[in-house]
Amino acid sequence: MTVPRLRVELLACALALGGNGCGYSSQPDYPGSPMDPVSVEGVKAAPQSILLSAIGETRQLAATVAPDDATDKVVTWESSDSSVATVDATGLVTAKAIGAGVLITVVTHDGGHQASVNVTVDPAATVIPVEAVKATPQSMVLTAIGQTRWVTASIGPVNATDKAVTWESTDPSVASVDSTGLVTARGIGSGVFITVVTHDGHLQSSTNVTVAP
Repeated sequence: MTVPRLRVELLACALALGGNGCGYSSQPDYPGSPMDPVSVEGVKAAPQSILLSAIGETRQLAATVAPDDATDKVVTWESSDSSVATVDATGLVTAKAIGAGVLITVVTHDGGHQASVNVTVDPAATVIPVEAVKATPQSMVLTAIGQTRWVTASIGPVNATDKAVTWESTDPSVASVDSTGLVTARGIGSGVFITVVTHDGHLQSSTNVTVAP
């Protein structure tokens, strides 16, 4: 039987190198795979506090990991008292019993960074309306496409019952904003307003954003 020449050459090469092959790498080459992982620098949970007024009521929390291009954005959620309020793997909180001062904490897999939301469960709670909201800072300049920066919202009074807010951008092609107030530069431009709107009363406050690399 005639053995193909290529097979003979490969067998001879393997024997010459002690069975290690002829210069072939044992490590797979995956084009485009990240060489330098981007570490997580922080995490933010929103809203900062919630009041659940009925047993069984649920509320979705949101977590934003920074920077936006972090390699490992995996997080876990924990409750300091699951008999009062539980939280699932997606950040959904469920009221189980009357109680206060329960902390729902999000923890990043990379670095163990944490942020917490204060939860109260009280069906008889007196509702304190929101009277004001302020976005900080009032203006910002982002100097690179992809750069991120948080805008924070201060609710008044501090003991307002419903501190939930939503965030909006007048031009997401220049600067987008997520549910926690994290702004990301998307394109060159100016005069973009990042606006926070309160769930209670629909009060608003804005930050003027310029993207100028």
